[in-house]
Formats: sequence, C-alpha cells, structure tokens
Amino acid sequence: MTYTLTHYTTHGPVRGSCGHAHKTLAAARKCAAQDRRACARLGGGAYSDRQAVGIWTDKHGFERRDNEVAR
Repeated sequence: MTYTLTHYTTHGPVRGSCGHAHKTLAAARKCAAQDRRACARLGGGAYSDRQAVGIWTDKHGFERRDNEVAR
C-alpha cells in the first residue's frame, strides 16, 4: 500500500490531537509549542505531551500517523 504525506498535526498520548491539519511541519511545531505554553500557564504541574507528527493517507483515504517524520 502506498501512502502520501498529506499534512501534519500534533498529538500526545495524554493530550490527544490538536485537530488541525497543518500544511507544514513548522506550523505543527508552532502549534505544539503554543499548547506547551498554555498548559504551563495553568500551573499545578500541567504540561503538554503533544508533538508534531506527519499524517500519511492512502488512495482509499485511510490515514496513519508517523511520529518519526517530525523528529
């Protein structure tokens, strides 16, 4: 099966996804950084585990996340 990188998003096992389809890796990283700052402002040890990830889609529209692409 052939997959094509279609967009980027942010995702973390605790915080989940931001829900955005970023066009660039830089935009996804900026979104993750904003989420980290927002969590830090909450205090009480709150933090964000979101990282920028690539979203790959096949010809049938099935998606898979690739955390490796954003490292």
